Amino acid sequence: MSQATRIKQPLLVAETVRKDFTANDVDAFMQYVERLDDATINATLNSPEDVYLRDDDGTRKSDGYRMTYLAFQQMCSHTAAGLLSLAADLSGLSRRGSSYDSVVSMNTAVRIVNACIKLRFRAEGGLYGRQLISNTADNTVDGIVGPAYRYLAHRYLFEAARDMLEGVDTPAYFYDARITGRRVALSFQTAKAVCSTGQHEFYLGFYFSNSEAGECGVHSAITLHRHGTAQRCVGKLYSVAHSGRNFTKKLGHLLNKSVVRLPAADVLQRRLDRLQSTVLDLTTLSQRAAVAKQLSQHAVNLQLAQAIVDWTANTGGEGEAKVVRLREARTVERTLFDLFMRIIAEAEECPPKPREELERLAFQLFMGSFVIRSNADD
Repeated sequence: MSQATRIKQPLLVAETVRKDFTANDVDAFMQYVERLDDATINATLNSPEDVYLRDDDGTRKSDGYRMTYLAFQQMCSHTAAGLLSLAADLSGLSRRGSSYDSVVSMNTAVRIVNACIKLRFRAEGGLYGRQLISNTADNTVDGIVGPAYRYLAHRYLFEAARDMLEGVDTPAYFYDARITGRRVALSFQTAKAVCSTGQHEFYLGFYFSNSEAGECGVHSAITLHRHGTAQRCVGKLYSVAHSGRNFTKKLGHLLNKSVVRLPAADVLQRRLDRLQSTVLDLTTLSQRAAVAKQLSQHAVNLQLAQAIVDWTANTGGEGEAKVVRLREARTVERTLFDLFMRIIAEAEECPPKPREELERLAFQLFMGSFVIRSNADD
C-alpha cells in the first residue's frame, strides 16, 4: 500500500507530504495525482496584496492559504537576495536550540518579508507577472513560477510514459513512485534481470521526474534497479524545461530518448563482477577521508559522504547503518560493490534532489566512469 510521510516544519510554511506507491498501488497513485491536478489553480500576480502574509499566523492575507517551503523560497528569491535566509532564521524555520522560543518571531519575519515584497514587487526579476500555483484541496500555495511556465500534470507524464514503455521491444512496467510535495519520481522496470550477484538481482528500467510547481524540469533516464527494493541508480539525465511554445513536442522527444539505447546485459554483468572484485581499503581514517572527499566532489555534501563511507566500513553494503569509528589497527577491506550498495540505500531516504544526485553518482560508479581510490597517499 502507499505510504505517506509528513516532513515537519515550523508554522510559517505547510508541512511537506511525501507519499510512496508501489506497483500494486496504481489506482491509489492515479487518484492522488488526479486530485492534485483537479485542485490546481494558476493565477497571475498583479499586486503585492496577492502575496502578502498575515503576521499572526503566516497564511496569505487574501485567502488564508499557507505557503509550502518551495513557494516561500521562490517568493523570497524573486524579492531580495538573502531574504530567505533571514526570514527562515527569524521565524525558526532554520534555527534550532534550547533558546528557540526567545530568539525567534514569525511576526517579525513576516513583517520584513511583506515590506520587501512591497518595495521590490515590480523590480526587474521580481514577482510581478509571475504565476502563483495554488492547491484548493489543501489550502496551500505550492509554487511561484515564471510567466512562460508550462504546467505538466503528473498524471499526463505517467500515462504518456506508461503507454510508450509498454509498447517498445523490451517493455517496462510501472514499478514505484514517490511524490514529495508537488514533485514526482516515477520508476518503470523491465521484466527480466540483466545481471546478478547470486544474492542480488538487478533489472533495467526507466526513470522520470517532474515538478508541478517549478522545482525542476521534466527528467528522464535509464535506471538499474535492485529487485524487490526501491533502490536504484540513474543514468544520464535528459531534461526539458517547463517553458516554450514547443514544450509538448520537446516532451515527446524526451520520452523517446529514454528508450533509444540500453546497456547490454553482458556489459552490465561484467561491470557488476568488477565492482565485486575491486577491493576498497577503508582501514585507516585517512583512507576513509580520501574516499569521502572524492564522493563530495561529485554533488554529494561532505558530511553525507563521510557518513556513507563510515557505514560502508562498518557494515559493508548492507546492514543497519550505525556509524562506529573502527580502530585503525583493524583491517577493513570492502569492495566497490559495498560502496555502491550503501550509496543507493542512503539515496532512497534522501529528499528528491540529493536522491537524484546520489543515484546518478551510483550509476557512474557502476559503469566505471567514476573511479574511486582509497589510498590516501596516491
